[in-house]
Amino acid sequence: MNEELKPGEMTFEQALLALEDTVERLNENQMDLDKMIVLYEEGLQYLKLCQEELAKAELKVKLLNEKMGITPGDDENG
Repeated sequence: MNEELKPGEMTFEQALLALEDTVERLNENQMDLDKMIVLYEEGLQYLKLCQEELAKAELKVKLLNEKMGITPGDDENG
């Protein structure tokens, strides 16, 4: 993962990859507790960014659907 980027500077995709990488590293169990806690904290930051970006996307889709008069669950096939 690119260590130069901070969670607030990442795209959703970059944060998701960083989160996956962090989880893999934590599962290795090859480090001391202090390092694991630092990684866990980083993972929480990536998770928060992903959740925020997903919430923004969901809101955007909802607003677009409302603008177009589409109700979730509408079936165009009858």
